[in-house]
This record gives sequence, structure tokens and C-alpha cells, in this order.
Amino acid sequence: MSNGFGLLRRRNHLACPDCGLRYKDAGAAKFGFCDRCLEFTGMCGAGRRVICPDMMTMTTWHIPCTQRGELAWQITQDDGPHLTLLCETHDAQVRYGVTPWITVALPLDRGDRRVG
Repeated sequence: MSNGFGLLRRRNHLACPDCGLRYKDAGAAKFGFCDRCLEFTGMCGAGRRVICPDMMTMTTWHIPCTQRGELAWQITQDDGPHLTLLCETHDAQVRYGVTPWITVALPLDRGDRRVG
């Protein structure tokens, strides 16, 4: 689980949102890949950190999103809270309540309004 340290420095795209350290490899960072964590920590968390458990209907939350994560969230599901980044599309879905599998969502970038 993310420690959230780097989420506050995310706007400059120079720090990993998980470990908080500056990216060493600028080329990998463009794709959201942290060469220290060895994961795509800078990518949208939809389908990666936050997954829709309903397998009866397929949504974009079932497969990893390929967009860069731009907006920080603390999202709570049945297994507890996760700090993650979401792209603008998935951010809008959470803000407008079309993600019933998310118990509580707290945006960390644009205001402190609870969703859910």
C-alpha cells in the first residue's frame, strides 16, 4: 500500500507517488514507471489499485487504465483505504458517484469533499 508521501509533490511529475523519491530514469517516468518501486505508480489506479469486484458487468475498472494519474485520492473499499492517483476520466466517475463498489473516496488534490 502507498505511504502517500509523494502524492503532495505529484504536480511536478518528478517524484514517485508511492516512495516519494525523485525518478532516476526520466524516460521511464514519462510512462508512469518508477525504477525504484518497479511498478507503474504514476499511472491511473483504476484497474490497478482500485478494481471493481463485480464480474457480471465489465467496466473500465476491471483492466488497468493506461492514462497517467493526475489527481490524488484516498479510496476505501472492503479491503481498506488506498492512496492512489486517478486520471481525469476515472476521477469524474468517482466524483459523480458511478462507482458503487467504492465505500468512501476522499480527493486529496482539488478540495477535501468526501464522496460516497
